[in-house]
Amino acid sequence: MSKIKILNLAIYYAPYNCVATFRNQKISKYLEEHSFFQYIFTSDFRDDINLELCKEIPNDSIVFRKKVRFPKMKSFSGFNVKPNLLSRMKYMIKDLIFSPDIFIWWILFYLPKMIKTIKKENIKIVLVSGHPVSAFIGGYFLKKICKVKLIIDLHDPWKSLDVCKKQGFIRRASDAFWEKKCINNADLITVAHESMRLEFLNEYNPKSEVLVIPNGFDYDDFSDILKTPKEQNQKFTFLYAGNYSLGIYEYNPTNLVMAYDLFTKKYNIIDSVLTFIGTTDDETMKFINSIGNSSIFCYGQQPKNEALKLQYQADVLIHFHYPNVNKIRVTLKICEYAILGKPILSFKVKEGTLYEFIKNNQLGESADSYNIDECIDLFYKAYKRYLTICEKPLERLDEYNYKNICTLLAKKIMDLHYSS
Repeated sequence: MSKIKILNLAIYYAPYNCVATFRNQKISKYLEEHSFFQYIFTSDFRDDINLELCKEIPNDSIVFRKKVRFPKMKSFSGFNVKPNLLSRMKYMIKDLIFSPDIFIWWILFYLPKMIKTIKKENIKIVLVSGHPVSAFIGGYFLKKICKVKLIIDLHDPWKSLDVCKKQGFIRRASDAFWEKKCINNADLITVAHESMRLEFLNEYNPKSEVLVIPNGFDYDDFSDILKTPKEQNQKFTFLYAGNYSLGIYEYNPTNLVMAYDLFTKKYNIIDSVLTFIGTTDDETMKFINSIGNSSIFCYGQQPKNEALKLQYQADVLIHFHYPNVNKIRVTLKICEYAILGKPILSFKVKEGTLYEFIKNNQLGESADSYNIDECIDLFYKAYKRYLTICEKPLERLDEYNYKNICTLLAKKIMDLHYSS
């Protein structure tokens, strides 16, 4: 059986070490098992790379890389613009040239190479994964120019994402315009959670199917780790993996840190530690150091394999978001946590999709982020090992296994290919 050729446009891809890479990587990895030959167009990042990720690049693929030459811009950070007229004009010009994000010119300069590859290899399917959303605009032009079938995979909402709502008029107008164009011209739309599916159906009623492809886990990431005997920790270890930053509101660890500090003082706990791994900033480190609790440790960003090992060795795994933006979806992090069979402490409002997922699958317990006393009690309950969790989480998480997820996606791609 001849392999089906697809063009896979994923700006974040191995070896770039970020969360957005992992979903793209797993989809690419498992599509190879379903007779697809992929022409992967991605960026050539030189920072924050993890060469271990390259092991999962499909053998049956050709990878094209183009450098990203545009610097980060404050006008895309979502924070308030300085009030003086000159600053406002500068921000408006930047947003006009670089909307909906700074990758738009990277995409436009790369289009000729993609168009040439599509025509030369007679490719009929283009799969675009984002963020950043400029990738979807590239997919839109490829569809119009090359008459291919277009699949767009959204990790997060587009114009309704909190950071997009905070932007200036130009960027918000650009997001609204291009979201409508891309959604209404796609031949298949895949989204990470049900609330996004309903959002697009209600607002656009697209002609194509909107399919939920949830963030999940890859058992291959854990197979060796789970065979390793777990060492007994000298101190009871709480571990959080992910961003923690005062400058990014939903990742602000203030309540979590203060609750842990008060927990250790209230119960005179001297044999526990709270460990953070992931991206942070100087302001956050100053805040954590100002607490003066010697049992709080910050290790910064870690390669994915090292992060999984640290999670495996911990006694309890922590999830938090403020102001609880993830109550509508199950995150990749939660799936990774669950596979390790450790209690999960979710510090968030006790409602919504994520809360029900943790509760119904007996993965751990939640506390209201803003109720410090409730958070302290949850730390204590976990420390005393009073939490009851399921013994075989894999049996409950079958639909979040990327191997299974991609089998469904592969069937949809084949249907599109043979209908073209």
